Amino acid sequence: MLRMARGIDEGLIAAAFNSPAFQKLIHFDQHSPVEWADIKGNVTAMKLIGPVSGSLMNLYLRIYRMGRLWAICELCLVWTIGIAIFMSSQGNLDPIYAGRFVAGLSKSSRGSLQL
Repeated sequence: MLRMARGIDEGLIAAAFNSPAFQKLIHFDQHSPVEWADIKGNVTAMKLIGPVSGSLMNLYLRIYRMGRLWAICELCLVWTIGIAIFMSSQGNLDPIYAGRFVAGLSKSSRGSLQL
């Protein structure tokens, strides 16, 4: 399940940035190529910063206290919330960044929670 979430997430962001509808929604034509590269880099970075924060609370709280099965359920819920925030951004960059960060929180435990 967690590997599927990773694939969906990576495909989602790649497809979103290449989609003309998404580019219109975030006003792609108003940004210079440098600004556009910064936006794409920041969205990617938010997905990578999330696991760093999530790993600080994962091992003890999620795995040892909750058990692996409930930890996986909780991680799927956190990922779903993050993607919902991303999808409901309405063209604003702040919810896009926040959604990617929240989805990234669930990424940090994937390696240690394989069943």
